[in-house]
Amino acid sequence: MPKRFLFLFAFSFLLGSCGGGGDDGGSSEAASPPAQTLTVPLTTAMAALAANGITANFSISGSVENKPVSGSGTLNAAPADSATLNSAVVLKTTETVTGTVITNGNSEPFSGTRFIFRNSATFAVVAIDQGADGYAAFADYTFPATVKAGDSGPLATATIFSDNTQAAKLGSLTQSFSVAPDSGTTLLVTFLNTEFDNSNARVGEEETTFRIDTSGNISFVSSKFTFFGANGQPVSTLIFQ
Repeated sequence: MPKRFLFLFAFSFLLGSCGGGGDDGGSSEAASPPAQTLTVPLTTAMAALAANGITANFSISGSVENKPVSGSGTLNAAPADSATLNSAVVLKTTETVTGTVITNGNSEPFSGTRFIFRNSATFAVVAIDQGADGYAAFADYTFPATVKAGDSGPLATATIFSDNTQAAKLGSLTQSFSVAPDSGTTLLVTFLNTEFDNSNARVGEEETTFRIDTSGNISFVSSKFTFFGANGQPVSTLIFQ
């Protein structure tokens, strides 16, 4: 499996993993009031994610350069520990992803370990360190306090370097989000990560959806990865679910 897939997979889970909660409105008189709006408190949920971590099992399907791909794996993000990054106190999460991918009948294991650094006050991601496979440094941002079905917009931007020395820039990443209804107690939150090279050409895109209930519980629904060739056309697509 290409390491860029693994790198974007880290973004999908660790930028996109968020819990939720409920928010009931007040009373109304006369005509029947509209249904109360279900909201999800992202900041509160991100705090819970940092404290508790997350584990997700997934299957893999799709194609790489027109070759069918299948497989399975597990992603585990451990509860965060206190650490220091650039003289600032942050929360550090150790995240591992392991599994097996099958192409043309050949089975190949894959694995990776990364470190995710979060702002200890806002729980926004500050940096993701994947060693020699890449380092992402994020501009300051905050999560919306709450979101509801129909909400969408930009969320985060990052510069991607070859490693944590930040000496060689590889490109950049932007993230946006959208929220869709699901059930009376859950919402579907989708995060779209788009990666660009140094010439600002789009090289990768990942769309990940999570189901979140009113108690703040989160479950992984699916993630779709698309990688683009020099002509801007898709060359590989992987689906994790």
